Amino acid sequence: PLAGYNIRLGFDTELKAFHAAHPMAVIHHAELLLPTASSAPTLYPEQLVALRVNDGGTLSFIPDYADAYTYRGCDGKYDENRGLYRLRVTQHLQQLLRQGCDNGMSVMLDARRSSARRTILNGPQASNPPKIVFVYTE
Repeated sequence: PLAGYNIRLGFDTELKAFHAAHPMAVIHHAELLLPTASSAPTLYPEQLVALRVNDGGTLSFIPDYADAYTYRGCDGKYDENRGLYRLRVTQHLQQLLRQGCDNGMSVMLDARRSSARRTILNGPQASNPPKIVFVYTE
């Protein structure tokens, strides 16, 4: 669950397996889908944001977050119809494939000040876990 204001999320094992099977893959579109748990309160935070963990452990925004032209539509806002948050991670995933590993990312509430709103996200053991859905060619 999203306790406090952030979670640590990584796809290193899955990334390495995909890279081994598809070493020349070019990512055209990728979305990070973060489903909310059924026990989550109905007053959802407006937006979540993802920061990448660099080699030294410092945080920086994923490249997709800084690109105003491609970020629209998958901007970390809650999708009530699907019961999840969607974040575009196309450039981030392509960079991870180039470097060959995932140090993880920190997903947090995008609250400019403080927010009393909270949510509970499904974990990796849930029937609907967090995932990255993407389109690629080789």
